[in-house]
Amino acid sequence: MTRRAKRLSSIEMGHVVHEAYAVHYLMFNLGFEPSEVYCGAQLVQSWTPPGIHAVVTLKAQGKEYVYVVWPLIREDVPRFERYWREFSLQQPEMSETQKDLIIAGSQAMKAFGALARSIADKGFVVPAELLEKFTSFDWVTSGEPADDLAEKPPRDPKDVN
Repeated sequence: MTRRAKRLSSIEMGHVVHEAYAVHYLMFNLGFEPSEVYCGAQLVQSWTPPGIHAVVTLKAQGKEYVYVVWPLIREDVPRFERYWREFSLQQPEMSETQKDLIIAGSQAMKAFGALARSIADKGFVVPAELLEKFTSFDWVTSGEPADDLAEKPPRDPKDVN
């Protein structure tokens, strides 16, 4: 399904921001620092459709990985940036349950194994135990890791860029 850029309602924009937060959180849990993960809007020519998209960009280890969240029309770029800033300011005050619901409901979480593998395939060093944990058959089918790493709590980002 091709996503076409259109004017987003406030509710839709909120969903795009929540998806971006989930991607940011998941990248953090793969061992990257919050300062290495950025959220914004940029022109992406290699996507269908090409154009301006909300993206989460990982810049680490001398490499760059761009996760396309959603297409935006030019007029929505300042709105998206404003929503992201507002969310970033509110995020520390949110309950863990609220954050967990945002992450659990995201498309990125549903495809976390593929995201982890894609980042590793781009040449990023992802700790082997995390890559194995999040790309295991048990994780992909149930959302739960099969090994003892399941007992290790996920990292909690202190800030959102």
